Amino acid sequence: MPRTMRASMAAVILALSNLLPLSAAAESEAQIEKLRTRMVESYYSGNVAEALAIAQRRLPMVEKKFGADHEKYGFALAWVGRLLAAQGRLLEAEEYMKRADENGAKVLPPDHIEQANGLSMLADLYMQMGRAEEAEPMFKKALEIYEKWPESGPAEVSSGLSNLGVDYGLIGRDAEAVPLLERALAIREQSLSADDQMIALSMTNLAMSYGRLKRSDEAEAMFKRALAIHEGTMPEGARNVVNALSNLASFYDFSDRSKEAEPLFRQAVALGKSLYPAGHPDLLRTINNLASNLAHIGKYDEAVSILLPILSSPAAVNERGFLYSTSRDILAGIAFVQKDWPRALDYERQATAPLIAQATLRDSASRNGQINFIEGLFRQHVLMTTRAGGDDQALINEGFEMGQWSARSEAAASLAQMSARFAKGQGALVDVVRQRQDIDRQLQISDQRLSAALGSGDKEAADASRSEAAKLGAQLVALNDRLTAEFPSYAALANPRPLSVSEVQSLLQPDEALILVFELLGKSIIPSESYVWVITKGATRRVVASMAPQAIAENVRTLRCGLDYEGAWAAKATRCPELTKVTYTESDKVAGKPLPFDLARAHELYKALFGEVEGLIKGKHLLVVPSAALSQLPFQVLVTSSPDTTATGADAFRRAQWLIRDHAITVLPAVSSIKALRRDARDSRATKPLLGIGNPLLDGSGPDQAVRAKEARSKQSCPSPTFWQKAAGVFANLRGGTPLALRSGVASVEQLRAAPPLPETADELCAVARSVNANDADLYLGARATETEIKRLSESGGLAKYRYIHFATHGALSGQVRGSPEPGLVLTPPDTATEADDGYLSASEISELKLDADWVILSACNTAAGEAEDAESLSGLARAFFFAGARALLVSHWSVNSGATVKLITGAISRMTADKSIGRAEALRQAMLSLIYAGADYDAHPATWAPFVVVGEGAVTK
Repeated sequence: MPRTMRASMAAVILALSNLLPLSAAAESEAQIEKLRTRMVESYYSGNVAEALAIAQRRLPMVEKKFGADHEKYGFALAWVGRLLAAQGRLLEAEEYMKRADENGAKVLPPDHIEQANGLSMLADLYMQMGRAEEAEPMFKKALEIYEKWPESGPAEVSSGLSNLGVDYGLIGRDAEAVPLLERALAIREQSLSADDQMIALSMTNLAMSYGRLKRSDEAEAMFKRALAIHEGTMPEGARNVVNALSNLASFYDFSDRSKEAEPLFRQAVALGKSLYPAGHPDLLRTINNLASNLAHIGKYDEAVSILLPILSSPAAVNERGFLYSTSRDILAGIAFVQKDWPRALDYERQATAPLIAQATLRDSASRNGQINFIEGLFRQHVLMTTRAGGDDQALINEGFEMGQWSARSEAAASLAQMSARFAKGQGALVDVVRQRQDIDRQLQISDQRLSAALGSGDKEAADASRSEAAKLGAQLVALNDRLTAEFPSYAALANPRPLSVSEVQSLLQPDEALILVFELLGKSIIPSESYVWVITKGATRRVVASMAPQAIAENVRTLRCGLDYEGAWAAKATRCPELTKVTYTESDKVAGKPLPFDLARAHELYKALFGEVEGLIKGKHLLVVPSAALSQLPFQVLVTSSPDTTATGADAFRRAQWLIRDHAITVLPAVSSIKALRRDARDSRATKPLLGIGNPLLDGSGPDQAVRAKEARSKQSCPSPTFWQKAAGVFANLRGGTPLALRSGVASVEQLRAAPPLPETADELCAVARSVNANDADLYLGARATETEIKRLSESGGLAKYRYIHFATHGALSGQVRGSPEPGLVLTPPDTATEADDGYLSASEISELKLDADWVILSACNTAAGEAEDAESLSGLARAFFFAGARALLVSHWSVNSGATVKLITGAISRMTADKSIGRAEALRQAMLSLIYAGADYDAHPATWAPFVVVGEGAVTK
């Protein structure tokens, strides 16, 4: 039919629509189906923008025709979400996919296969957004449906298994991933031909997990089998062969088998050159891999010769992306080996410069999956400054800033959940954060399009991508400027830029010293070194510590064996007997035997870190930004001089020259925190002294805990006398960590209730409240210690009326809560968990509270840092409370003793009340010294007096 005739016929049909409702209805349904066909064709032909426009036009037509409670409307919503995701508009895509899932829950049976498809689609979106933990329960449910649905086949079940296995790999659970990936592979091998590409894909996924688990023989076999399948598809599958060769070669290279990797990389490069144009990113990436391999085996001249040509390629120079940085980093490493320090530094500067430029626009390095790469470049930049400059002050300052850049991804990752939560709310800040996240992802998609266009030589497409990226970049700059101007706390905490030495000095008081401890974990040609920067009002020094990072970590592990029974001796696969050369049992703990704290080792660690800067820090309040390993240890347990070997028992600990004797100590999450916290700090307007939250109603497990649960329920108001007055014993009433389980971001009420009851925390809170003349009504104990109550107080403005906020409960760290990366605090669980109240106050929920608190006290188990040595310092809780409005925190490094906790907290607060000229860190220092020298013998042991650290700017309260 000619086009004009089709248009005329459409006009006639439209004109008759009111007269012929049945025919119009039929035509409407036909039109909807035609639009669907066009949408699918556009999508699979690569025209996503056109497909999205059709999907958005079609959606209201489907709703009008079938209604919002029809399954076809759900499918239409899902398609809009899918297409938005394809454009990188992930937050918008999430909303449509969630609406599609809600529709399916209404109109489809709960175990319908379309429910599984919708869940898989949403879960895949979450993986793209870096929210793999949230994807896990969705993939699990989808797999369950696939396995039960009568019409499911091998393809659905194997895909479900693969999705969940890959997700586990992303969150570091490869041991759980392997059985799933093995089964997926077995299903595909039984149902597909032996040379099917899906089999090779399964093998590659499985090999990745095998490799991370050090199952090297099996990983190698899988990589080889995948390569063989791809080679069988030649010439059509040549590009897959390039990738498979590179996968196997990279496995060899990272397994210290670089000579075996070399011929495979050479094959990959040769084949790539026959497939790709000269500037194609995939080819350049393969050449970089070969050059890195050649450097590993000492063929430096050849590595340089193959890198130099690509340094001038459009993709590697004009766009200055990761290819650019990788090439220059390899050249920097070669110059380093050849001891050409200035050239090494120059190349490393070129490598990090584009990453710094991108960091001014992007939310987080974690979004592009290159965290380790980025951190490695900045850490090597620090190394180059030490070799090239020695004591040159400008290079010392440059290294100080580069050390801060290396930790940016860690800081940003701790706020990822918080940002996602803001995006679901309302208000001006929420709108800016949502736009920023959306544009950030679009910019990354634009970068990918630009790389593809450059590789194919499509100048028109490349120019279009550049134009798009410029517009998006300008929008991000504007949003960043708005965040900085209107929401300075969020901008400073969510995307902190490193501070220069002069900026730090301008923020310091004359009696303060900022200390940054930095670790470089070397590999191949790069050595392992530890650095300490000390900055005072008028001086700066950088020293190379006399202990390498590995030795520092080993000393920290050993010292923790003398401080933390639950986290060290009772932990699975404990190394404490090996590290301490002693045996300590549960019976020893019950008998009150002191933990074996090594004073001599504590002195050795002090000398390694501060031996060369003692004069610079003498008499100073120390503001410490610890390395990952040192975030596991409170600095106050370091010993400044050789211990008296003639003293024993409590006398030995009282004679020890603890660092805390001469220095108040404050911990900072990052160097930039001092600017964010001090710039925004103001006198609290709070009129009430203290709000206490604790003694959550938990059941525990076993008869002993049933008794404690009953006691907890009897202590929902202040008893007399208070517990702390009658507590005794170094191990009396320790509160340990509790493993938790979350489903789709909501805690399992049953598992929360199984945590050990904490009746003594009621007595602790009552004692602290009395020390500051707080009212008993301001203590939320037992049934009142709920998320609902805390959030109600926040919304009403009541929470901001308290100067001190004290949580006495279980704490969970990042990674301890199964199914969620978020740390948080345990409160009284509700009867039924909801998103608003599941009994677990997570970091993202904390960040939304409205506080005006001088001090938030967390007398919970280990709220300072995770037990894993690479755990983020302060586990994200500090940043969440800072954003909510706290000026400082008091957090613990191990399971705390309730009696000692009350003495430390009441002692610190009473000293600040009596002397307005001292700050929190000094008040805590004095309280600790009082416990050491005036307490019982068991109080002198650092396990009792040393768990707490002040986190914040360390400024004196007024």
